[in-house]
Amino acid sequence: MQIMTTRPDVAQCVRFEVAKSSDDSAIAALEGRFFGDVALGLGEVAYYRRRDQALVLIARDDDDNSLLGYVVASLDSRGGGAALWIVTLAVQPRARRCGLGRTLLRRATAFGRKLGANVIKVQVNVRNQPARRLYESCGLTTTRRLPNYYAPGRHAYLMERPLRAPSQRGEL
Repeated sequence: MQIMTTRPDVAQCVRFEVAKSSDDSAIAALEGRFFGDVALGLGEVAYYRRRDQALVLIARDDDDNSLLGYVVASLDSRGGGAALWIVTLAVQPRARRCGLGRTLLRRATAFGRKLGANVIKVQVNVRNQPARRLYESCGLTTTRRLPNYYAPGRHAYLMERPLRAPSQRGEL
């Protein structure tokens, strides 16, 4: 898939693929770098990768095969209805602001639709403005504040939106 950008330092050829066991440690390492003490560990990455109702999708630079980003999404059908949870989504700094995060989110959403999800949900740190802007631009809205979600004094927002068949370009 081609992702065109005006930033010369960002790879223009990106390959998307479902993660394999050999990708787990690279994903966990980036998780730790991006999210610190609330990051998924190696065992959690492997857990989601092995689940039938979860997706671990990675984006690789076609030129050097490096990991540019990933999304982990999981279907939860408890409590009636089916929610696709975005467990984590991250993009390397050199590949940001060129549509990679949005593409990962769209592909995860398509996966959720195939499994019958009727809503997409994510918990995002209240201080993570870039992530909140990405989710808002994809139609998710803040539905609740989650005090002390990560730790005392570290809050999150619950963001969500109903899933339906996409009706216009740019929609999830």
